[in-house]
Amino acid sequence: MRSVALGLCVIGLAGCATVSMVPGQATVETNLSVQQSALRTSSDAFYETARESGWVEKSTGLAGLARILMHGQDEAEDAPSDYSERVGAETEPPANVFSRVVTDSEAAREGLSDVAEQAVTVLNSELEYGRSDIVSFERSLVTAQKAHRSFSRAADLAATRNGGAPETVDAALARLATEIDEARRVADQLADRYASIDVAVS
Repeated sequence: MRSVALGLCVIGLAGCATVSMVPGQATVETNLSVQQSALRTSSDAFYETARESGWVEKSTGLAGLARILMHGQDEAEDAPSDYSERVGAETEPPANVFSRVVTDSEAAREGLSDVAEQAVTVLNSELEYGRSDIVSFERSLVTAQKAHRSFSRAADLAATRNGGAPETVDAALARLATEIDEARRVADQLADRYASIDVAVS
């Protein structure tokens, strides 16, 4: 996947593209700083919400990030959090578990959507941005993928005791998956544009 390949590559760069010294530079730099800050702040807020809500356990390292984005989340060390235990997927009434999964899936979708909107704002600004913005956004993408796995696992466990899961659960998980796919597309665009900026100034 382009985004993770670029994201990991740019981590090792000594510097990043900067705004040229031209009249009005202060205004340009201020706007850029605000946009970068908004993207990173939104990304950090989404991650903290996911962690504090028990959707995920902790941030994955670079190797884990690459595996998740490029190949899915198959490795044991990148397993979802103990969300299933938290919501009582094997002990609580299935209806309660399903309700919680729907609520959390919608919250995760809305949170990721907010982050993606900030990323699109950066893209549409046609201004330069740094590698930290790409990394922050991709961490949000990884977090959402891990959360989706957590929700799906909890729903599956409850479904085994209920003869299946309601359509509302499948629909909520599908909406989150769609938002993840859209965020992945934006991440690719961020990485591609950063690559072109880096080539232009190197």
